[in-house]
Amino acid sequence: MSVLKLIYSIYAWSLTIFIFILHYLITNIIMIFPFKNKSTIFYKLANIFLKSAFFLGAVRVKVHGKENFPSHQNGVVISNHQSLLDVVILMAFLPQRIVFFAKKELNKIPILSYDMKYMEHVLVDREKKSRALVQLEQMEERLSRNLNAFIFPEGTRSDTGEIKEFKRGAFHLAASAKKPIIPCYIHGSMQLLKKNQKLFLPGLIHLVIGEPIYDSFTDSTKEVSKRLQKKAQQSVETLRNNLIQDLS
Repeated sequence: MSVLKLIYSIYAWSLTIFIFILHYLITNIIMIFPFKNKSTIFYKLANIFLKSAFFLGAVRVKVHGKENFPSHQNGVVISNHQSLLDVVILMAFLPQRIVFFAKKELNKIPILSYDMKYMEHVLVDREKKSRALVQLEQMEERLSRNLNAFIFPEGTRSDTGEIKEFKRGAFHLAASAKKPIIPCYIHGSMQLLKKNQKLFLPGLIHLVIGEPIYDSFTDSTKEVSKRLQKKAQQSVETLRNNLIQDLS
């Protein structure tokens, strides 16, 4: 069984690298032409390639509650975090485009840094907290252009699969930009690619999209963010409990 896991993992990582290189080559060709909204084109191509990678890698993603994602208004998407797969799951299977905060270290990876730049994701320097306000302003600017921001409010991946306490950043952003929170729950990604593990496994992942969380935004940013944080924590935990009950 371990040999089969190794063979599949080599295949899965090779497929991932091939997809990234193919996307890089095609987007470089696109850059030659005077298309408008190139970042949208890049994202749509990435969406297609990522879905193809999941299919070819025998990883099935079942989406629940797609109708809950608002089509008339953008917002701040949040989700639990279990695996490196989580971001690409959301990019591939959410019905609308997302931009997210990414670690500045990713900028050192040639092809990935190119995609990060042209798809308008925001690079974060965790060592320079003085830059946090600038980074939030960059994400607010993207929200003002009707893009959906995405943040993992737990901060880091869960070792156990349990949902950790949410941090305030995502909700401060939503409160400041006066945007709803769109809660999501991912189930099964940790079993396919665990934290600090390089072996892939094929299988089934569930992505649950909850109803948007709105606010009147009449109070201070601090008070609104506190409310959104509490409601979002409860919402994601409810999404988790309901899914597990349905699967049992």
